[in-house]
Amino acid sequence: MSQNNFGVVVFSAHGTSDKIIQKAVDKGLKVYDAACPFVKKELSDIKKYVEQDYDILFVGVSGHDEANAVLSISSKIHLITNL
Repeated sequence: MSQNNFGVVVFSAHGTSDKIIQKAVDKGLKVYDAACPFVKKELSDIKKYVEQDYDILFVGVSGHDEANAVLSISSKIHLITNL
């Protein structure tokens, strides 16, 4: 689908699921991924380790945008919220 001038979406600095970004692209929305460079690096590194079949322990806050983005990558990522 081609982009139109009817909608713009800006995604969080804390990261967004690739699937959600792709849905916006598929709907023809103008997409701005405002993810912080540190978050982009973090997500990229996590994806590399998951591809190498690692399980990931991610320390974060349940329901937070960054944790949601990380957890959307794979079921091999486990959220740690407290000791």
